[in-house]
Amino acid sequence: MREVRTHGLKGSLRSNGRRTAAAKQDLPMNEVSTGPYPNRRIRVGVYVAAYEAIVAEYVFAPGADVTLGADDTAALRVRGWSGASIRLIERGLLLHFSPGMRLIMCDEAGGRRVTGTFEELRDQGMLFPMTITVSRLNVRVRDGISVFIEFEPPERLVPPASPDP
Repeated sequence: MREVRTHGLKGSLRSNGRRTAAAKQDLPMNEVSTGPYPNRRIRVGVYVAAYEAIVAEYVFAPGADVTLGADDTAALRVRGWSGASIRLIERGLLLHFSPGMRLIMCDEAGGRRVTGTFEELRDQGMLFPMTITVSRLNVRVRDGISVFIEFEPPERLVPPASPDP
């Protein structure tokens, strides 16, 4: 049986039902807070396999809602998108995850990794929407469309230009 890696989330289980050592520490799955990166901008890129390219990229303000789609309801319009828009991130804090999606996320050092499909993670006891506790995410929202998300580190932030004297 395949193991679903959910390191760093309290209460997460391996597929054999045993709790992982890393799962016994860190944040509870359903903790609602300001998140670990309340002042970081959210860089989002969308890769569409049919075009073999990143077709949309945007840097959202800290705490933003991130919706994807092809119409005016989407904060990020995606070429090649069909169907209704989806909300992926709420308030820069909660990840909305649906059947058929796949998630890979980790912190800046590659630790606290969570990997699995919606169904695998749900079956292991994860609740959705879930609090984002790491800085890098890769979400396959449907076949052929992947979303890359990064909470930008402070050293990458560009200070505002000083006003003219």
